[in-house]
Amino acid sequence: MNPKLLLFLCCLTNQPYLYSQDWFQTGDSWTYDVTTGWEASNYGLHGLKVLGDSLVEGETWKKIRYRQITQPDEYFLAKASGNQVLARQLYGMGVHRVYNFDAGPGDTIRYSNNQAYYRVVDTSTVLIAGKWRKQQIVHFNDEPEPFQLLQGIGMTGRSDLPLSPNTCSFLLPNFPFCTGVVDGYDFRFRCFEDSAGNRYSPQNSCLQIEEEEEEEKIREAMVWPNPTTGVLQVREEIEEVKLYQINGTPLSGVQIIQGYPTRAIVPKLPLGMYLIEIRQTNGSVFRQRILYFPTL
Repeated sequence: MNPKLLLFLCCLTNQPYLYSQDWFQTGDSWTYDVTTGWEASNYGLHGLKVLGDSLVEGETWKKIRYRQITQPDEYFLAKASGNQVLARQLYGMGVHRVYNFDAGPGDTIRYSNNQAYYRVVDTSTVLIAGKWRKQQIVHFNDEPEPFQLLQGIGMTGRSDLPLSPNTCSFLLPNFPFCTGVVDGYDFRFRCFEDSAGNRYSPQNSCLQIEEEEEEEKIREAMVWPNPTTGVLQVREEIEEVKLYQINGTPLSGVQIIQGYPTRAIVPKLPLGMYLIEIRQTNGSVFRQRILYFPTL
């Protein structure tokens, strides 16, 4: 479209123009924090990331990876279609709609197979990282607390209510993550980062995530060797060690030998990946995946 004509139309309608329908670009990522749920070992930073194109039935979708802590990675597909977003399972047949920015106040959107829905109560536009994005204020399943849907970013809660407990959820898989009402987990939206490195967070928590990830790297370096044959060494004094299967099932039999470095001796286990949780005497807790090779 002619740029001058585009500018004229924007001024004529008095509505900012969304430069592109950029819901999913390879490299886009979303970070969430799990703070409650069935498995304490799964608390911490979870994330979505757009991996690239996937051709399904002659149509191009974006493959998105959902990464948590104790569970294997999950994958699903999504794409923008005009002002709407569609999603489907990686190997499933059904397609469902999760966002519809053609909807206005009073419209109800059912977005998944479990009959969850949201009702639009207000619409507007918001300037984020140099782009005007459409915004819908909605009520999720008619709950009283409002949510904010941002075009290209998703469901984030309300940026004008920084203490709102409903700063959570991405809605892209075929079930909602929010306040533990579905799967036992409380997901809180922390940071969106597009493929160009621009970031958005309603609570300015992107920098905090960098600090947490850097701290986690330091903590991981405290435990060695990894892979291990059963004897782990830790730089700090240990108060308690817990061991889990990668699916979160707890295991028993870990022995602690205090000293410098402190040693944690894990029981005989089958070859595989496990999750170790170490509580130090100062009260701090860190978790790490370990690869176990049993000795002959």
